Amino acid sequence: MIEKIKFIMNESIKSFSRYPLQSIISSLTITMCLLILTFIIYLSNVSNNLSDNFKSKELFINVYIDNKNNDFESKEICEEIDEIIKSDSFQFLSKNKVYQTMNVSKSIDELIGNDINFLPCLCKYDISEGDTDIIDKTINSVKLNHDSDISKIVYPKSYLNKFEKFISIIYSFIFLLGIIILVVSIFNTSNVIKLNINSRKEVLKTMILHGADDYLIKLPYLIEGMFHGLIASLISSSIILFIFNLDMSFDSNHFVVNSFVSTLEAKSYIFLNLILGILLGYLGSNLGVNKNKIEL
Repeated sequence: MIEKIKFIMNESIKSFSRYPLQSIISSLTITMCLLILTFIIYLSNVSNNLSDNFKSKELFINVYIDNKNNDFESKEICEEIDEIIKSDSFQFLSKNKVYQTMNVSKSIDELIGNDINFLPCLCKYDISEGDTDIIDKTINSVKLNHDSDISKIVYPKSYLNKFEKFISIIYSFIFLLGIIILVVSIFNTSNVIKLNINSRKEVLKTMILHGADDYLIKLPYLIEGMFHGLIASLISSSIILFIFNLDMSFDSNHFVVNSFVSTLEAKSYIFLNLILGILLGYLGSNLGVNKNKIEL
């Protein structure tokens, strides 16, 4: 048994000396595949960050209370509306605060004076729900209960729809790119394994004639492909560690900029690279072995 293990390991390593260029190309191809897959995972993480940050930082329902209500009455109405919306939090802006946010010119300010009763009070409800259908149903419920007290209800519906379409396009692109890269990497590893098998056909036929087990024929090539994947994983992991150690701090606090900071740690990317690298090597070598088994 020990001799069989030694033979399998020796045969799986010898191909690196038989076809060094092809083996290097195979490992580098898997490396590129892993780096692109890592970038795809990063893009997916960024997409999730964008969606979450948009909902937490930019998604508000603004309810303007009819100006017939004073500040005290308006605040009570806002609290009643919040029981319907069930927001994460809400902010009440009195008529005076609404006026301050308008940044009117000095001449208009002098003309108006203290007469700001024509302005509505404003309630800003912070929500995390991104489904426009659910938001619309919630707004309809608010109108049904407080229609006479409300001047206008506004939320960024068109902005939210465009944003969701953009995120959907990103996910479609990520999926398509990932499939293409996986197929290219697997077939490249498969071709290296087939080349190695073809060069040793006579030896393999002799082994079969002497009663060699099927696993003794195939296993060295499967392990060889996994070695290619392991080497690729180590290379890609080194590059990932180098990138994570770069100083790429951002001064901006805008949610879009902050979304590009990965919430996944470096060890998560490295773990995925190790698993995916060995898996890609195995799939490629398995494909190469199965395509040549009949000819052996």
